[in-house]
Amino acid sequence: METYLNKEQLDNLAEVFANEEQFTEHLKTLWALRELLYNKIETECPDTFADHPLYRIFDLTNKVIGAIDDGTVSIVNGEIRVDKSCKWR
Repeated sequence: METYLNKEQLDNLAEVFANEEQFTEHLKTLWALRELLYNKIETECPDTFADHPLYRIFDLTNKVIGAIDDGTVSIVNGEIRVDKSCKWR
């Protein structure tokens, strides 16, 4: 796979999500950010959601959540849960 990111940048990103606790906390933060953005955009521009100036941040947040969720993450009653069989580096 080609990427604009170099090995050092990818290693730095991996360090941000170095263990289950960090992964879960950062994922919760991303979901909270996504929800805040969604609510603001939906309130201000329900008919032209993608035209809102904050949509780019919403879209990026959504893509990052999708990229790091490898099927081990579930949301139950608003709580993020990680499958304990997930192998961490």
